[in-house]
Parts: sequence; structure tokens; C-alpha cells
Amino acid sequence: MSSFCKKILIILFTIVLPCCIYAQNNIRQSSTNDNKVLPVTLTSFTAKSDEINKIVVNWSTSSEANNSYFEVLISKDGHNFVKIGQVQGVGNSNTTQHYQFVIHNIASITLTGSLPFLLFLLIPSVRNRKLRVYFYVFFAFMIISCAKNKDQENLTELKKYYINLQQVDNDGKTTNYGTFIQRVTVKVPKS
Repeated sequence: MSSFCKKILIILFTIVLPCCIYAQNNIRQSSTNDNKVLPVTLTSFTAKSDEINKIVVNWSTSSEANNSYFEVLISKDGHNFVKIGQVQGVGNSNTTQHYQFVIHNIASITLTGSLPFLLFLLIPSVRNRKLRVYFYVFFAFMIISCAKNKDQENLTELKKYYINLQQVDNDGKTTNYGTFIQRVTVKVPKS
């Protein structure tokens, strides 16, 4: 990666860092009550990586009551999880339900989550139409110029991620399935 790209990325991350901190502080905590029956009976939960930069998460339930949706969470250390997506539940069911969530481009999850937010904050403040166009062109150029050419460099490294699942019912109550945390080793492009 060129020194120009590194400088641009350092500038971006110093601007984007407050957004990341905000996201980390807004991770939902589990709110299960041991005296109540869980609204969903989770029968299986797997997370696998068979392709570079991709994780496939599958789970099944044998019954669901008042289920709104599932949240898929990811962590690099197994303790601090961040929501990366959600899958709609069926509501109420006494039959086996199968779910899947695919995480693409795992190596750039934090950048892709913060960049649109950064653009949202900065672009409306530019009142001159010409300057806004230049702003868009600059960001497009920066992203394209910092992207690695796959023909020139095909280096990968192994990284470990932890995947967890939360269930949210129609009343907004969250159940965290912490005992089902899956550790996945993923091949990602070297940074």
C-alpha cells in the first residue's frame, strides 16, 4: 500500500473513530430471564468459512414464539460483539425453521460501516454543487486507488472471528445465545 493511501486511511480513521466508538457503545446487551421459557428453541448454530473473505452462518430452531428477528453479531476477541446484520424470524412456529446469513468482505466490515456515515455527515455541509461533486470524486478516487489489484498481489492471511446470535421478540426483548458462540478462521487479504 502506498504512503499516500496510508495517509488517507489514517486521516479517515481519525475522523471515523468517533463513529466506531459510538457503534461499540450501542451494542445491545442480553436481557434473558432465567425463570422464563425462551421464546425460541435454537437447535443448531454453525459458522463456516470455505471462501476467502466470506463467512456463512446457519442456524435452526425447533419452535418460535413471538419471534421478530435474529441479530448476527461479530467479534475479533470473543467478548466485544458488534451487530452486522439481522434476519427476519417467522413469528410463531412449532416446526423446524432454517436460517442463513452470509458475511461478505469480512476484512472491511468496519470501513464499510463507517464510510457512508462519514459521507452523510460531511456532504450536506458543502453548499457549492461543484465542490460536492469534487468531494464525491475525491472519495471515489481514494477508494479505487487504495484497492489492491488482484492480479498483482494475491496475498492472504488467516484471521479469527467470533460469531454470536441474538433473538429479538416482537416486544423488543433480546435473548443472547452466548453459549452458541462460534469461532471461525477466515482467509482475508493482507493489509
